[in-house]
Amino acid sequence: MMTNITFEQGVSEMDLTGFACCEMGDSLPGELFVANSLFSAYLTTLPYEEEVAAFLRHRDCLHGLGAKVIAVSEQGHSVQRQSDFPAFVGKHHNSLDQWERLFDGLNRLGSLALEKGMQLVYHHHMGTCVQTEAEIDELMENTDPEKVFLLYDTGHLVCSGENHLRILRNHLTRIKHVHLRDVRLKVRERMIKENMSFLAGVRAGLFTVPGAGDIDFGPIIKILNRGRRHW
Repeated sequence: MMTNITFEQGVSEMDLTGFACCEMGDSLPGELFVANSLFSAYLTTLPYEEEVAAFLRHRDCLHGLGAKVIAVSEQGHSVQRQSDFPAFVGKHHNSLDQWERLFDGLNRLGSLALEKGMQLVYHHHMGTCVQTEAEIDELMENTDPEKVFLLYDTGHLVCSGENHLRILRNHLTRIKHVHLRDVRLKVRERMIKENMSFLAGVRAGLFTVPGAGDIDFGPIIKILNRGRRHW
């Protein structure tokens, strides 16, 4: 939720739109029923023991609020919040050891999610080690399909320049949560031309609600509807 929008306004507009629940952001009180809340993991840079303690607190809070999924995004070496780092130049790529740490850590966290009847959904994200189609494929191929699922985010894929429909088709059975985020391609072009950071791009209006940007959601919805039997 943007900081210039009050909690009351946000909840009121969600209710008027017809939503029954939402993800939990910094502006939402703890007693609100939520669908999901992002857990920032550092499995490639911190000891697993430190991460599991934080994850369990996050899991138990979400479980108490009625959530069925837990979104996880690896933030080790992430540049998404660095205001002076160009979004499209030089992001981190995992070494073989870092991939193995990520695969193992996510499988173990996925097991902990299942203890509460919840599913771990991995959130690919601009500026992180799992951003591109190849990196998403690598993650899906090397994690347990019964423990690690995928959060499909249209905005991050289109912003990155990936084939978002192919990714959707290829991993449809693993997708358990979706962010229908639209993108303004003119802002993306400006980010590339001016070497803007991801954070600066977001502030410049990179992301918007479906229909206000340039993504055609028709094909996306059709594929998602075909995949509903997997949910």
